[in-house]
Amino acid sequence: MKINKRISKVCAMALSASMIMSAMTGITVDAASFNYGEALKDGVTFYDANKCGKDAGENNAFSWRDACHVNDGKDVGFDLSGGYHDCGDHVKFGITQGYAASVLGWSYYSYKDSFKKAGADTKMLETLKHFCDYFMKCHPNMFTFYYQLGDGNQDHAYWGAPEAQGDRQTMFKVDNSSAGSDVCGEAAAALALMYLNTDDSAYGAKCLTNAKSLYALGKSKLGLSQGQSFYTSSSYEDDLAWAAVWLYKATGEASYLQDAKNYLNTGKGIHQDEWTMCWDNMWTPAEIMMYDITKDSAYINAVKHNIDYWIKDVPTTSGGLKYLTQWGCLRYSAAQSMVAIEYYGLTKDESAKSFATKQINYILGDNPSNYSFIVGFGDKYPKHPHHRAANGYTYADSGNLKEAKHVLLGALVGGPSTMGDNYQDNAQDYTASEVGIDYNAGFVGAVAGLIADGAISVQPSEKPTPSVSPSPSVKPSPSVAPSEKPSPSIAPSEKPSPSVAPSVKPSQGTVVAGDVVPDVKVNTTFGSSINQSYTISSKKGTVDLSKLKIRYNYTKSGNKAQTFTCDNAGLQLNVAPYYVNMTPHVKAAFGDGYVDITFDTTQTIAANAGSMNLGCRMYQSDWSSYEGFADGSVEVYYNGTLVG
Repeated sequence: MKINKRISKVCAMALSASMIMSAMTGITVDAASFNYGEALKDGVTFYDANKCGKDAGENNAFSWRDACHVNDGKDVGFDLSGGYHDCGDHVKFGITQGYAASVLGWSYYSYKDSFKKAGADTKMLETLKHFCDYFMKCHPNMFTFYYQLGDGNQDHAYWGAPEAQGDRQTMFKVDNSSAGSDVCGEAAAALALMYLNTDDSAYGAKCLTNAKSLYALGKSKLGLSQGQSFYTSSSYEDDLAWAAVWLYKATGEASYLQDAKNYLNTGKGIHQDEWTMCWDNMWTPAEIMMYDITKDSAYINAVKHNIDYWIKDVPTTSGGLKYLTQWGCLRYSAAQSMVAIEYYGLTKDESAKSFATKQINYILGDNPSNYSFIVGFGDKYPKHPHHRAANGYTYADSGNLKEAKHVLLGALVGGPSTMGDNYQDNAQDYTASEVGIDYNAGFVGAVAGLIADGAISVQPSEKPTPSVSPSPSVKPSPSVAPSEKPSPSIAPSEKPSPSVAPSVKPSQGTVVAGDVVPDVKVNTTFGSSINQSYTISSKKGTVDLSKLKIRYNYTKSGNKAQTFTCDNAGLQLNVAPYYVNMTPHVKAAFGDGYVDITFDTTQTIAANAGSMNLGCRMYQSDWSSYEGFADGSVEVYYNGTLVG
């Protein structure tokens, strides 16, 4: 699941055989001996593990999955069962489902032959239909769209099979009084793409009707959806532009094309972006499609700006991974690989193809550890993905930290949690080990693009979906807190830090403050923003967070105003309530050369009972880059006394 991201989401088939499809023909890449066909098939198969609803067990590749959450929507008088769980949890979020479904649909639209060659086309179409069936259920009339099922905070306090979880609440909807242009746009794009992808004309027509209606609903009351603290969009124009280009492809109606042009124009020209395709950022994909449709060089120039930034300025690990941000870093490099392959198909820019090949090969095992980050792919892969259904245990006896009972075939894990290419196969470290429907979407598209001309290995092995008994040698530490979390998908919209290795600092020499000794560790990366990840726990006694203050010292040139944003904060405990969302309780105040981080809650952390993970950033309020910035110390105060 993804956390608050303020740092900042494709006329019929006969329409000229699609320029992207024709442009992609003839790609050749260095496959580095990887079986891309197997990787593609596995990547699509993963979605069965997160399938939800009355028919979740039907045609499911995983024998350990069955019907679940069959009463979704009962509390509002509708059948809202179906769809997909978000990540390693069971909430159904509208923004990630719409994003995943539309990107998967785009992948199939662009590279249908790749899915056929890999033996993944039937499963892919089943998956797309399951998404679209759910979206249409959630849009029972032209004035309503339900987009979140399940309370994220309550869900995170449960570790067990989705089949045994029971009923949950319908959280949010778009209607005449509540906006959600972003979620409407993503779902509309997915449905318009289904019209283009399906051979069932009646079903396609139904999808298109709903796509038009959802798009109109999103436009009728402009604004952003809610997502508790887990998913907070930064814009809706990109989502509506994304929907508009696909509605234009489906209908040929000029109004949709004009809408897309308007949404992508900032008033000073076409929007230029330096992040990547994700649930909160669909600028570049929409611009790719606008160039495909219009051949206006302004759009491809905006895409080139994005590609060049990734190649030249996004930090690169020693092993070759483009490291945009800590939380779920592989999701971003995989998504950017799909963007790069689409761009290569339009421009034949070899640097973009090379970029995508290297990033996908890194994920599949061409890295310093020869480790595959796709579960079940290769000989060395994650055995402890943060995923309740695959894990097969409960919180009892730290079961959530044991080796998973079931192999979560095809799942892309978050990846290295530091710039050092190191991956700890630990379910507690959800920033690294969790999986998600949004994670796999870009990966599937990138791999399909790389095998578009059949020039590399595409024959998937005839292996069965694996299910294993956990290794008796794997023993989690009993003192480790459960890996309950706000979700692991942070997708800032501002510029990532330049290629500077992160600073990792433990708290300073600890001084005892009575019987309480807090422990604070921080990982800091520097660039146009200062991004920090804190881990807060107790070495001794019970820490009252209202008495804790963290001071980060630094120097910089100039006196421009600064802004502090907490992107996520989650308290993970190995006792009830197991998880507490702390994001609303994080406060900050700037001083002369420092920022103080405090908490407006008396929530406590006892020794050995768990820890809090806090992700935050500070940046100059006019979005300009820091000048003369120098990292300083981290001081920890408890009850007014310097203790670290």
